[in-house]
Amino acid sequence: MHSRFFGSPLPSLFKPLEACLGKPLASRAVLTILDHLLAQAAWARDRLRPHAGRRARLDLHPFIVDFTVNEEGFVDASSPASPEVSLSLPLDQVMKAISAGKGIEVLMAQAHISGSADLAEALGFVFRHLRWDIGEDLSHVFGDIVAHRIVSAWKIRFPVKR
Repeated sequence: MHSRFFGSPLPSLFKPLEACLGKPLASRAVLTILDHLLAQAAWARDRLRPHAGRRARLDLHPFIVDFTVNEEGFVDASSPASPEVSLSLPLDQVMKAISAGKGIEVLMAQAHISGSADLAEALGFVFRHLRWDIGEDLSHVFGDIVAHRIVSAWKIRFPVKR
């Protein structure tokens, strides 16, 4: 299996990752990252809280992540049985969007969402607007001033293309 990754054909990097990590660990990693982002965004948890107990599937081919929204608006691993919503976006599309500097809106426009309309709308809204506050995370390691300088330097070196 080959995919285009950062503009050049390479053997898929994801099959060996899946083989090393195994599907449950890869799924858990995605959920941990998602929960970390949700922890930084109270508005997103508020948007998901009314959907507590509902199941969804995030299909980042080759990884499939099944989850349930919990009472606090975070996500928990769930069984793959009958998700109410399925959001499909091949992982190679995510990598292409990142490498091209495209925003999450462009990426989400390529996503295929099916299932329960209200849950699909809530998840789609959260995924479109959720952002990683890297400065906050870096400040816990390096302090506020150094974190601010790292983020500023990154933005100058790698400006976001709109």
